[in-house]
Amino acid sequence: MQLLQKGGRLLNKLFNIRPAEWPRFLFLYLILFIINAGAVWGEAIVIAAFLEQVGLEALPLVLMAIALVSFPAIAFLPHFEEMMALASAKIFVLQYPDHPLTIELQKFATRLSLS
Repeated sequence: MQLLQKGGRLLNKLFNIRPAEWPRFLFLYLILFIINAGAVWGEAIVIAAFLEQVGLEALPLVLMAIALVSFPAIAFLPHFEEMMALASAKIFVLQYPDHPLTIELQKFATRLSLS
């Protein structure tokens, strides 16, 4: 019993959680676990359905296509000093409405909404 109490105090210090906060913490952790389990389950279903419909032969081509599509998406958001300075503290397009990236994103959103 004494070992259990010491372990509980260690976890309180490790996670910076007060004893009264544990039920809320465990509830949120349970929600996170359910979301992650659902995502893994859903991904497995999508992969199984893809392999059933298309077959294993097309899988390498699809993986290469995903990589080719991902590369321009990563290059789309270049390193802007203004964006790095915000460090997720504020929304970039609201903080810098006249920035070239914001203007391009507004044009892109307008084109999407018109189509």
